[in-house]
Amino acid sequence: MSKESSQEEYRMVKNRRFENKSTGYGIRHLQILLLFAALTVGFAMRVNLSVAIVAMAEFPEYNWTERIKSLVLSSFFWGYVTTQVPAGPLARRFGGKVTILSGLSICSVLTVLTPLCVRLGGWQVLCALRLVEGVFQGLLFPSCHTVISAWVPPNERATMGNFAYVGFQFGTIIMLATSGLLASMGGWPSIFYASGAAGCLWSVVYYFWGSSTPAQSKRITPEERELIELGHASERTEDAELPSHHQITPWLSFFKSPAVLALIAVQSAYAFGFWTLLTQIPSYMKNVLGKDIKANALLSALPYTTMFVLSFVFAWLSKRLQRTECVSLSWNRKLFNSIGMLGPMGL
Repeated sequence: MSKESSQEEYRMVKNRRFENKSTGYGIRHLQILLLFAALTVGFAMRVNLSVAIVAMAEFPEYNWTERIKSLVLSSFFWGYVTTQVPAGPLARRFGGKVTILSGLSICSVLTVLTPLCVRLGGWQVLCALRLVEGVFQGLLFPSCHTVISAWVPPNERATMGNFAYVGFQFGTIIMLATSGLLASMGGWPSIFYASGAAGCLWSVVYYFWGSSTPAQSKRITPEERELIELGHASERTEDAELPSHHQITPWLSFFKSPAVLALIAVQSAYAFGFWTLLTQIPSYMKNVLGKDIKANALLSALPYTTMFVLSFVFAWLSKRLQRTECVSLSWNRKLFNSIGMLGPMGL
């Protein structure tokens, strides 16, 4: 056996042992924690208006009609939908760190400026501001996907990916639960100041500690970087040797694929139920049930608190079924996806 072959075999055995053993926390875990925080502050800035618009209605100049409120609440998503698809290629070309940092930092500044803009231009300026925020927040999820795919080995994606993505539930809970207290203590502008300031703070932390890939990180150890690269090597194709932004995206194949079309249908149904409830629950609590702003915010957060807790339970159960191989991976995914869809349908 040649010397090169012996060294390669030793390196593979060492990494296999490293992968099988409990490796503790590494830089990849820090990156996932930062993504969790990114989704937390991102969704805090996304849902802050749901409660703030209830508090604003107590002032005559902001007691808008239901039509205007609907326009204001939906304006974020007009911009959000436009950048979902192009955000993926942008994240691959410039790096997930660049796109996610650009999107959230700009959105944070705009959130802090929201009270001033509303006073100067009324609901029309608020609509325009929320639309621009939606455009930049459209970079959030595609950038997270890109960073996770670069940092997390395949055997850890289910667990670490779930931890990152529950940030959006956590941010929803925190914003809804605290917005009533913020409004009662500092008025409705404090809801925007608090969430925007949190986003600005995250941007500073991520600028210094975040990284698009292990190769660009100065803090990762050689052993951890080798572990990640070894895991990714098993998934490589011939096209993977090309720079990611030079790889051809098969758009036509995507939209002809029954699996992709099924996922689009599922995600559309989920998003309709999720965001209808999220944007309308605070107004329902106030106008129909007559709850004050504090009780309104806490009650509005309850469904998302349950969602946050059960996401860990179902992730563990899914992983358990996968390890025991008592059901196929396809059936596993379809089962828990169907369970998730029953919630909005039942409500």
